[in-house]
Amino acid sequence: MANPLSNEEEIFARIKEEKISVHPLIWQAIYQYVGDSISVINLIITNFVDYNEPIPVDDSRNILKHTGDIKAVFDKIVHTEKIVEREGIFKVIKDKNVTLDPLIKELFAHYIANDNCAINFCVSFYLDPGYEEEIPLKEAKKMLVHAKSMSDFLDKLREHTVEEKAC
Repeated sequence: MANPLSNEEEIFARIKEEKISVHPLIWQAIYQYVGDSISVINLIITNFVDYNEPIPVDDSRNILKHTGDIKAVFDKIVHTEKIVEREGIFKVIKDKNVTLDPLIKELFAHYIANDNCAINFCVSFYLDPGYEEEIPLKEAKKMLVHAKSMSDFLDKLREHTVEEKAC
């Protein structure tokens, strides 16, 4: 799990106090893409951790695909100018110029990006081209902490932000 920011509680208090919101389109993209990928990662890892088994190479590749998906969505949500889609939710986000408040961006960068990067790094280490191997149980348990941390962060953010009406 990403180390808590030293001023995390103050940031969340400020978000609540200033009634900072996350646009419903961004929440939709987060839960449809990021949330689904986090869930898949959690399920894959939990399945092997519960049975005290290493994560096989094919399942590791699947985790790596989902960490890549999370990063791609994160980049679009944080940097809407990177959106190139011609249809769908990301096009609407770009067309409506929906952005994140800088405080929310900071939290996303710290919690989602760091935990996702930690999982990605671990999986990539064991999927070294030419020498792919299973992810040991000890490493899988560490990855599970990062995956659950991302879910917990999204829940906490949802609790502290006001619900904004869709336009």
